[in-house]
Parts: sequence; C-alpha cells; structure tokens
Amino acid sequence: MSSSKGVSRFFRGGSVDETRRFAQRLNEFKSEGCCILVTGNADNKAFNRQLRKSLGESSRKQIIVATDTTEPERILGPDISDSKSSVEVIKQPVRSVSTASTSQLDRLSNEILNVVHRFDNAFGLSDNDLRIGVEELNQLSDQVDRQTVIRFIRSLTQTIEFVNGTAYCQFRGSTERAEYLIDSGLFDARIEVRNDRQGEERWHLPEDDITTDWVEI
Repeated sequence: MSSSKGVSRFFRGGSVDETRRFAQRLNEFKSEGCCILVTGNADNKAFNRQLRKSLGESSRKQIIVATDTTEPERILGPDISDSKSSVEVIKQPVRSVSTASTSQLDRLSNEILNVVHRFDNAFGLSDNDLRIGVEELNQLSDQVDRQTVIRFIRSLTQTIEFVNGTAYCQFRGSTERAEYLIDSGLFDARIEVRNDRQGEERWHLPEDDITTDWVEI
C-alpha cells in the first residue's frame, strides 16, 4: 500500500483536496484493516508485480493463497522466501466446477484464520503488519456459486480486520466477470491493473468517489 508521503504521484495535476482525502483514507486502511479487490485485463506478469509490491517488504508477515501450480518466487520479493517463518503459502487445487464444493472455501477460510492466529501468537501483529494476497479469486469464483465467494470475502475481511492487516484479492481476467464483486460493497477499495509500460495501476475509492491517475506499479 502506498505511503501517504508518495500519494501525490497518483494525482498529477489533481486537486490538493483529493490528494489529501486519498492519503487520509490510506492511513485509515493501515490502522483499521482493509480488504482490496484487484481487477484488470492485464497479463499475469503485471498482476504478479502488483501483488509483490502489495505484500510489502520482508519485515511484513505474508500469507499467499495460490493455485497448486504457482511458483511462490514469482510473487515474493527477491529477499523473501516461502521458507521464512513469517511467510505462509496456502495452495489450492484447481478443480473443475463439477468437482468443486462450497466446503472448499469454508476450509480455506479456516486455514487462513489459523495461520493469522499463529502469526499473531508468534510475532504479536501490529497495525498494517500482516498482508494477505489471494492470487486468483477468479479461479475460486469459477468453482462455486457467487454467494459462496461473497461469504468467503466476508470471512476474510473479518479475519484481516481482527489484526488490522490488509488483504488483496486479485480477480484476473475479464473485468466484466468481476462486476458482481465490484458492485458488492464488500471491498474498501479497488485497484485496476493494465499492461502499459511495466504494468500500471490506479485506485478506486467508491465511498469517497475518488479515482486516481494511472501510475507505474
């Protein structure tokens, strides 16, 4: 998550008031916890870069929810290994719709909660200390009905707000398929990703009616 010191780059030529409100909201996210949806018609390289930046430096405690084909080093920073005690990679098998069940996400919610409790007991999590990255929410959405996905997001939000951390849920692929989540009101903000340059992003804060400029990830 961008620091308040650097938010001006999101508003080239924008109003001072909008920049101030954006910085204030980011500070609130850091102190209260938040759940952020990430969408866009971008390639995996851009999404991986966005998630790597969002998960933060090696001092952060990191939980990655990934598919069983994911190579963690594609997401983690260069000085971060999934063998660290402060990093947990939870891999989910990619299943067909016919073999998936709603209990899969219930088990996943419980597994995330257990890891958060373990991290809190081991490290004493402070505000903005924990980052959770859900790599492909679109894969989970393909496997179960929308209400089950929404229930999973609600559970994840409760878990992350318990320790005032930040969760990033990436819905890769067609943004149109993610419209039900964009309109759900479950997320505190949305980050949109596109392929320009090395990958670009812009933020949407619906409650504040703020959309930033596109900036390099």
